[in-house]
Amino acid sequence: MRAISILLMMIFPIIALAADSDVPANLLYFCNSKASSFTVDVDKQSKDTVKAGYKKRYVNWMLTTFGPAKNNSNELLRTGSRVVIRQCGEVQIRIEAGYLNDNIQGQDGAMDFPVIELRKGNQIILPKTALEECFVNDTRTKYFGECPEKWAQSIQTHKVNRNSIEIKLRRKFEGENDIEHESVDIFNR
Repeated sequence: MRAISILLMMIFPIIALAADSDVPANLLYFCNSKASSFTVDVDKQSKDTVKAGYKKRYVNWMLTTFGPAKNNSNELLRTGSRVVIRQCGEVQIRIEAGYLNDNIQGQDGAMDFPVIELRKGNQIILPKTALEECFVNDTRTKYFGECPEKWAQSIQTHKVNRNSIEIKLRRKFEGENDIEHESVDIFNR
C-alpha cells in the first residue's frame, strides 16, 4: 500500500499540471522523410491541420522527471526530462520538456513547454529550443535560455542538397515596452 501511495504522489503533480495547463500534452508535427522536411508550429496545433505531402505525427512532450528532492510544501521538485527521439529523413528530432525552474508550484515553476533539438547524424544542427513565446524583460525565462535566441514558435527543415539542411525558425516574443515582435531566422547546417 505504501508503494502505491508513493507512486501516486509522484504521478499526481504530472496529472495536476496537465489538467491546469492550456497547452496540450501532444505536440503535432509533420514529416516528409524524402525531403528531410520537418515542421512544427505551436500556433497550429489543431487536429484539423493538414500539410500536403507530409505525414501527420503526434508526440507526448510531457516528459518531466521528478524527485526525490522536495520543496517546502513536500512536493517533488523537477529534476529534468526524459527524451523522445523521432526520425524524419536525415533529421533526428529530440523532444523533451522544459520549465522555468525546478519547483512545481509558484509563479516561477508554473509553465512547462516542449523543447526540440535537431541533429543530423552526430551533429547538432539546432540546439535545444523552447517552443513557446518568450518575454525579453522576464528574467525567469533565462532559466531555460535567452529570449528570443533559445525560443521559437515554429521550426521547419528541408534538405537543400546532399550536405545541407535548411532550418527556418519563427520567433514570437514580447520586447521592450511590452511590444510583440516576430522574427524569422534561416540558416543552413
